[in-house]
Amino acid sequence: MSSNVLRDERGRVIGLIETISGSCVDTGDANDRYLGNYDPQTNITRDSHCLIVRARTADDIASIAKFVGC
Repeated sequence: MSSNVLRDERGRVIGLIETISGSCVDTGDANDRYLGNYDPQTNITRDSHCLIVRARTADDIASIAKFVGC
């Protein structure tokens, strides 16, 4: 399992991304609350209630990728 800490421009921790079971990705906030996960094998993202989350537009995806440094 590998972890990446997300920090804002001042260096404060705002979240955590953990890669588990080879490829599945779990996310948490700065208080270590579970926010959801992404499974690249199925290309499905789920929120903390296991509901499927979908991006609205390609611009939404691009802004998220820019935020997390992809």
